[in-house]
Amino acid sequence: MLWSDPMDDKEARKMRFSKNVQRECSVKFGLEPVKEVLKKNNFISIIRAHQVQPDGYKMHRWGGNQAFPSVITVFSAPNYCGEYHNKGAVILIENDKMNIKQYKDVPTPFHLPSDMDLFRWSVPFLMEKVSDMLIYITQKNSKMEPIKDEEVEKVDINHLLEEQASIADESKTVFADAPPSKKHKLDVLRAKVKVVARMNRIFKTIR
Repeated sequence: MLWSDPMDDKEARKMRFSKNVQRECSVKFGLEPVKEVLKKNNFISIIRAHQVQPDGYKMHRWGGNQAFPSVITVFSAPNYCGEYHNKGAVILIENDKMNIKQYKDVPTPFHLPSDMDLFRWSVPFLMEKVSDMLIYITQKNSKMEPIKDEEVEKVDINHLLEEQASIADESKTVFADAPPSKKHKLDVLRAKVKVVARMNRIFKTIR
């Protein structure tokens, strides 16, 4: 029953059932089966959904234009799947009166790619800003050599981490010994700046 649909107005008066070509399953039903259901259950009309309508609803007036519709289709999703350009509608029944309210299409809400959550999506941006701050801090003490775009593709992350670890060990050794030369301090600091700059470029690429 979920996949069955009403026939077009002309066909509905001539046939009871037909193949549902659009759905590729179930059937389309006409006026006679509907009349039987309405009479047996003492119903006035069948209100159903699950079928896109240009206006958001359709009155299937198989008994003539003046007759109350035997079937009413209502579809509440405007611009279904972002491509049907249909209106949405709901039926309001209050105090034995029935009204139909239509809705126009609105822009689709923004979704992150691949249903990614906000935290995972924001990590590259966050890390880039962290590396930006590190670069800013180190620039206060050393003149940084810019990292070219073509260098990013050649960067080996494992090598970077090893390089960073070795620089950290070297700096500990330097400051543990006798006061090192100013030049050596600057060389160590410059090496650290280069590591941070390369990491910054990597995070920009990831983003």
